[in-house]
Amino acid sequence: MRDAPGAKRRSVRQRGAICIARHPHRRPGRSRPLTALLGAREHAMGAWIRAAAADGRLRTPDPAFATQQLESLIKGAAFWPQVAMGQPPLDEAKEVAVAESAVEMFLGYYG
Repeated sequence: MRDAPGAKRRSVRQRGAICIARHPHRRPGRSRPLTALLGAREHAMGAWIRAAAADGRLRTPDPAFATQQLESLIKGAAFWPQVAMGQPPLDEAKEVAVAESAVEMFLGYYG
């Protein structure tokens, strides 16, 4: 569980991801592979959450919504401020702190 947010944060922290997210219309050909990569990461995290819910390791009637919540916790600190407000990318230590606190919050509710 703790590595899934790590994969997500590594994929969104790349400068190219932030630039493409800000201006997808400028280079639509470059945004498609990034969108596919982020979607695959989201699919992997969703698959893990669905499996954990089916095994009774997580308590959620709606794994898709739970996945969206976890991703929102991560992206809310480690992606959207950089895209929407021009903030600098987080350093590695801050990324780890964001991911760990998001997982703790998520497990505190669903675990």
